[in-house]
Amino acid sequence: EIWNMVCSDGYCSNENAGPGYGTMDLCKTCRTGPECMSDSDSTFCDPFYNISEEYDDLDSNGFYNFGETFTDLNGDSLWNSGQDHCGQCVQGEIELGSDLGYLEIDNFQYESLEIDTVTNSYVDTNGDNYISSCFDGDCPDWENFTLGDFDSNPLYGTCMVDCLEDIDDDEIDDIIGLIDDCGFCQDCTQYGYECSENPDWNNDCITGISSEIDMNSLSIHLSWNELQGAVAYNLYKDSILLAMEIEEFSFVDSNAVYPESYCYYVEGVIESQEQFIDCNDDQTICQDNIIDWDPDTMGNGIWDEGEWFDDTNGNNVWDEGEFSLPSNQECTGLLYFGEMSFQNYDAQDSIISFDILLDISHELDTVQVIFNDNITISELVEGGEISPGPWEVELTENSFTAFPAVNQEVVVNTGANVLAGINFSFLDNSNSLCISDSSKFHSNETYPGYNPFIIQLPECVYFGCTDDSTAFNFDSTATIDDGSCFIPYYNVEIEESGYYQSFIFSPEIDSILYNDQIGIYDYSGFVLDTNGIIVNDTVLVGSGRFMGDSLTINAIRGNNFAGFQGYQMGNPVIIKLWRESIERDFILIPEDSLFFGSSNVFISEATLDITDIQELALPEKFVLYPIYPNPFNPTATIKYDVPEYSHVLIDVFNVLGKRVERLHNGFQQPGVHLLNWDATGKASGMYIIRMSAGRNAFVQKVMLLK
Repeated sequence: EIWNMVCSDGYCSNENAGPGYGTMDLCKTCRTGPECMSDSDSTFCDPFYNISEEYDDLDSNGFYNFGETFTDLNGDSLWNSGQDHCGQCVQGEIELGSDLGYLEIDNFQYESLEIDTVTNSYVDTNGDNYISSCFDGDCPDWENFTLGDFDSNPLYGTCMVDCLEDIDDDEIDDIIGLIDDCGFCQDCTQYGYECSENPDWNNDCITGISSEIDMNSLSIHLSWNELQGAVAYNLYKDSILLAMEIEEFSFVDSNAVYPESYCYYVEGVIESQEQFIDCNDDQTICQDNIIDWDPDTMGNGIWDEGEWFDDTNGNNVWDEGEFSLPSNQECTGLLYFGEMSFQNYDAQDSIISFDILLDISHELDTVQVIFNDNITISELVEGGEISPGPWEVELTENSFTAFPAVNQEVVVNTGANVLAGINFSFLDNSNSLCISDSSKFHSNETYPGYNPFIIQLPECVYFGCTDDSTAFNFDSTATIDDGSCFIPYYNVEIEESGYYQSFIFSPEIDSILYNDQIGIYDYSGFVLDTNGIIVNDTVLVGSGRFMGDSLTINAIRGNNFAGFQGYQMGNPVIIKLWRESIERDFILIPEDSLFFGSSNVFISEATLDITDIQELALPEKFVLYPIYPNPFNPTATIKYDVPEYSHVLIDVFNVLGKRVERLHNGFQQPGVHLLNWDATGKASGMYIIRMSAGRNAFVQKVMLLK
């Protein structure tokens, strides 16, 4: 008796019903239904409903999988499993909400998707009101057949489902569909079941994007497969356009930084996007050419109505271009980081010292630094990461190698640290310091990419004079100043006016020696006082250094009306010479007097005899000579001595003690100086000239008579 049904003689009926109402199947279970009623005209009464139908266990897993062939006894196209674990006869599919134990095999459920923890029932993901053991469709209930491997998933590979909702059962009419790399289902029957062998089957997007890390250049090399129909490619980095319309199938990203990781993908350009002017880039063009220009809505990186565009196809419509579907993402990053630099240079005579700074992401246990063979290392200075004792240091003329000493566990630490200090000298006349790329570094990390550990080596440095403003021996190739700058004794401090007179010294002048310095002076040239007014005073208008060849000195011409400092046309030329070897100042006296003008002046042995050079007697103390003429009208000459390079201040006061003019305020070279005061515009009367130089002060009275 089941469910108040009484079975007898192969028939079953309700106790309250007449005989013959219902039937009993081969599992001895009473069944009801119109097809089983004794008065039904239907001939269909399924006696095989609860019989376990035989099947081909293709994967030998001990249970039926959807897709395996079976003997369909009742012709319902469903595999019938027979009795369940409760003694009831069931089908291969069960209704939603049935006992979870129905499809359990060793506690591994057929259905592996979501379970409602409140009702303890399955979630019907495809809405077919059944929990399917193997659903072949767009939204499969169960995907465990393709997850993991045989060790982690006992059902792995047992459901042969393809993307065309067809079961791969080796039938002739079976249609095989494969998901390509772009995520689209491809019908492979047109390719003879070999999609991968046909070059066109996978062309919905760009495939094969891959990356290779170059630690030598700290860059990421990207490549991808060609896409038929694409004229170029756009490369994206972390969803931001990195490179536009690349015509090759590769690109090198040199802006990679450790330890960041990046994700790249590529899209094919089928038709190029027409160029346009984004108003944020050029607001002037937008304002001039766009009606109702609104800066708040433009400058957004996309084309907006009204913005200019290059109408390449002449259709008067901005074409945004046609692009393929993107490739899959390739995510990668640099393996590690290592960079070397030089710092703290110091030059003493012929010995140069500096520190090697090493910035690394992982510890190093062996370091070999090899310099070019134009230097000689005198010593490795202690104080850095490497020091004798814990480290075994091998030193050669142009290299050093350091590794842990016996029974010592030492490493070069991560971060930026001074590796070691180096003292060295150059061989011959070389001035470059370079590290050879044959240098080697070894990390104690086990990751294969760390060994050998690639360090970004510094650029070569070049020692020399870097003072490009005053030094005679400025070296445009020098990157490190080694203290060798030869600062001129005669340093021209006035600005160039653009007008010159050239003084050309012959290399055959015996009275001028190698390394002598020459200065061209005008004792009454144009200079600016502290108020920016042009006055007459001694001014150095040009200088040069004699190096054995012809020497040209361009003397700067002044203009009192234009406010330019320099020599005054018609004034006598004063030529001074400084001999560094004996630290003496001389004055050169040409055979014929020279005057400033505009024509080039050639000075040779014929015009400048050795007897014409006189040692310039430098003043021994500060002196202000009597001003002449006195009384004067309207110009007075002020003569004074300066024994050493000093700051000189000369002012004019009236008898009430009020300063009426400043004649000079600045440093001057040692020597005899002349200064003219033009009192035009001043009232007649007594004036006081005051000169301050060093710790000295001088005062003289002068009378202006008109």
